Amino acid sequence: MQITGLFLLALCCSVTMIFSFLACTVRTDSNIDPNWWPMFVPITYVTAPFPILLFGRPDSGFDGKMISYWSFFTTGWIITVSFGIPAILAHTGVIAPGNCGFSLAASVAFYGTGLLAEFIGSKSE
Repeated sequence: MQITGLFLLALCCSVTMIFSFLACTVRTDSNIDPNWWPMFVPITYVTAPFPILLFGRPDSGFDGKMISYWSFFTTGWIITVSFGIPAILAHTGVIAPGNCGFSLAASVAFYGTGLLAEFIGSKSE
């Protein structure tokens, strides 16, 4: 991977964190104070790749393909949770809809960074 690709990935990751912090600190509704509840979403960023890293490869030490299918399924619902947490928090009135938008933008930027990393890695090979 070239240095420009690494710089682009680092820039995208920093945009993700900026959106996550904005979701917690910016006051977008006069009735709802900013709070740190949207910071539960970055926990899903950390946990999402673990099922595939542990069980998704055929050489992971487990027999059969079923465990790899379950690892993809588990990763999929963890990614879904990262979009669902801000939506539920906004629906219940815990965070403002604008803060929900910031948190959803952070999720799109994070998973877009992962797709960009795969694209850059496949181009360099």
